[in-house]
Amino acid sequence: MKTTFKVCFLLLSSSVAATEKNTMVNTTSELSYWCKNKSSQHFFAKGITPYNWTSSSWTKLNTLNIKGSWKIKNTNQDVNCRILKGSLLKYAIIEMPSQAMTALTYDEIPTSSATDLRDWCKHISAQHFLKNNKMPYNWSARHWNKDNKLYVKGNWKINGSTKIINCQNTKGASEKYATFEITE
Repeated sequence: MKTTFKVCFLLLSSSVAATEKNTMVNTTSELSYWCKNKSSQHFFAKGITPYNWTSSSWTKLNTLNIKGSWKIKNTNQDVNCRILKGSLLKYAIIEMPSQAMTALTYDEIPTSSATDLRDWCKHISAQHFLKNNKMPYNWSARHWNKDNKLYVKGNWKINGSTKIINCQNTKGASEKYATFEITE
């Protein structure tokens, strides 16, 4: 019976993971729901049962933030989640300082056009800044193809300064092979 439960749980988990990649987050309540579930999955996978989830949420510029906490054996386990408003869940950041956990993921999704790369570039660079507690805003970018290469040159504003983002990939290559570079 335990084996059946594990198999069902694994099937359910992979189904949820596939849905996450295509789910856009626009509110702190959507992010809070994901943050709670993702962090509880982390603990359950370690054989730990968390209880008494509490959280607070806020929006700063265009960044959604959740500060949550679980009780585990009468000890608080902090959970922090951030995402750029309007981003797909696959770009969300989850941090649990006591667990040394930061979720940064890359997909096997092929980059078939400069527009695809522009979207990837925007979200992956925002994820980079959010991970470092910097709030990006006012994204602008241009994108182009040359031969079999895709290029993006974008800008984020952060604390009044402009950060230049350059991204490139080979047409048809997975997102995980794309590169980005940040300059001022």
